[in-house]
Amino acid sequence: MASTSETGHAKNVANFEDMISFCNGYGGSYNPSKIAIQIPSLNTLRTNAENAVADVNAANTAFINATNARQIAFNPVKPLATRLVNALEATDATDELIKDAKTLNRKVQGARKSKGQNPKRHQLHPIHLQKINRFPFHNKAMTALLRMLES
Repeated sequence: MASTSETGHAKNVANFEDMISFCNGYGGSYNPSKIAIQIPSLNTLRTNAENAVADVNAANTAFINATNARQIAFNPVKPLATRLVNALEATDATDELIKDAKTLNRKVQGARKSKGQNPKRHQLHPIHLQKINRFPFHNKAMTALLRMLES
């Protein structure tokens, strides 16, 4: 059965606020000598924690937006890689070059050559930063193919 309890920073801050309320319930009898656990210090710490949670939420939102933007930017890479391989096959390129291009295309697509290729590894996951370097665009033939497909 799945757990239904809440966890995380927001829950910890809420529990900390409950603890402060509990200490306030003691009234004047809660009077520790250590300054760090006196009510004003605890309230300051709670405020700092709430601000930190708000900062984390804002940073997480920015991270999610950047991740989504990157994913949208790389959406055309998979079809382009396939088009490049197909265009390369239509040329007089060597079988070895076509085989290498197909291997690179599988890496861009995040797929394996066959199901039993390497049982210890899971399916390859496409990594956006590595996609930039997958196809050798510095190669004159690939650059020419890319220009031909763009026109």
